[in-house]
Amino acid sequence: MYVNQKSSGFFSRSKNKPQKEYAAHKARISSGDLDRSNIDDYAKKKIEYYLKSAAHKYRIDPAVFENTDLLLKCLRMPGHKPENSGETWANPSEEKLEKWKEWSLKIFSQLKSGAFELLESIHHWKQEMSSKNSKCEVTRIQLTGSDLHGRGLGAAIVEFSKVQGEGKIFKNEDKVKVVIKPEDRNIEKSLFGSHGDSFANWVNEFAGLKGNRIRTLDMETHEKYGSIIEFIDGTQAKAFGTNNAQAYKKGMSEAIVFSFLAGLTDLHQENIIWSGRKGRNPYMIDADNALNLTAMNTPSLQSGFSKYNRNETQTEINYINNNPQNSRSRILKQVYKEPDKFFEMLKKTFVGKKGRIVPRRTTFWGNNISEYIYDKKNYDDITIPLYASNLPDAFDGHPGLKGECGEHSLGGSYNEKEETKQIREDFKKGQIPFYSYDFETGWVYHNGKKIWRGRSIDDAITDLRAKLGL
Repeated sequence: MYVNQKSSGFFSRSKNKPQKEYAAHKARISSGDLDRSNIDDYAKKKIEYYLKSAAHKYRIDPAVFENTDLLLKCLRMPGHKPENSGETWANPSEEKLEKWKEWSLKIFSQLKSGAFELLESIHHWKQEMSSKNSKCEVTRIQLTGSDLHGRGLGAAIVEFSKVQGEGKIFKNEDKVKVVIKPEDRNIEKSLFGSHGDSFANWVNEFAGLKGNRIRTLDMETHEKYGSIIEFIDGTQAKAFGTNNAQAYKKGMSEAIVFSFLAGLTDLHQENIIWSGRKGRNPYMIDADNALNLTAMNTPSLQSGFSKYNRNETQTEINYINNNPQNSRSRILKQVYKEPDKFFEMLKKTFVGKKGRIVPRRTTFWGNNISEYIYDKKNYDDITIPLYASNLPDAFDGHPGLKGECGEHSLGGSYNEKEETKQIREDFKKGQIPFYSYDFETGWVYHNGKKIWRGRSIDDAITDLRAKLGL
């Protein structure tokens, strides 16, 4: 049974089956051929059709979708520039328009499969919150416009209505708001999940943290259906503007040290949520780039913390780099007292886990994809030297795989030929390149192909011990 909900995004509620609606629209477009005047409408209707069809299959009201227009950025359409879309062109030649039409077929195909995969995941988690005697309903789906990956439509914020006390997950809630991600984020669950044996919970006990403890998140993961993660109501670091001098709490120092010890580098201004009734505490909501060489050797001034309080962030990083034994962090003080116990748990956290890494800012990749689409770069000339740790100015100084995850003690074994092939395959799909990092072995995979061998967890622990003099 569908839930009554106001429509949002670029399509409205309709009782007609999606295939009938779209057939009528397709006939209108076909009668006048696709050109600059109707390209926006054409793309919106195709996306609408995919989402409605998937919602129809899984008995979810399509009117609960919001922010659907953010998917237009995946198409990098001529004359259209949604937020974060990268380069666009307002007056393309007929030749370039034809090239876009040919390229966009692959993107539309990915959006179609992604819509069904997203709704399949939502349906799975909905079933996990249902029981024989009660049903759970989806009341809101907010698309976020995050980059497309190998599955789904990026991260989505989803709200459910259920019976309190029923279901396998979020059992004690009747209104549930979560983030659903297309990947199995097992490393995030292992690092800061709310379950008893997560690294965060263990560290809190290990260091005797209470009010300044590392914050945890309710989450579940699945190899096929991705991850469902508690939504944190709070303030993103980017909302603090240029003041950068919010009230300091010791929990901030503990979170910075925790990030350093786990090698987390994706804690930018959108991935730290500051929340709490008695002063703000940092919630880390993403562990994309973990066990990172640069972060563990020279902690960076990550904007998730520095946007909140730049001076205190820099002070804690200076302690880590130059005087770790006198750090304000109880975690670090306890590491010096019981190093073997700590590193044994750190290894246990990463063994058997894989994480996703992004070796450069996604805007870098987006601009390269745009240059390919708009015929400013020869497709056959696309090669990205990910081996290099110090890239030329043309690559804006951002590290490649060697800079992100280091080099294994047995060597990096860079597979340049395969990497060039996989980047080209991603560009064909309009997809930002993402990599899978096996923390136990150090192997880094791109679309399932071995590309580079970074540090294993054993290598990382050796480096950490050396840095801390342990």
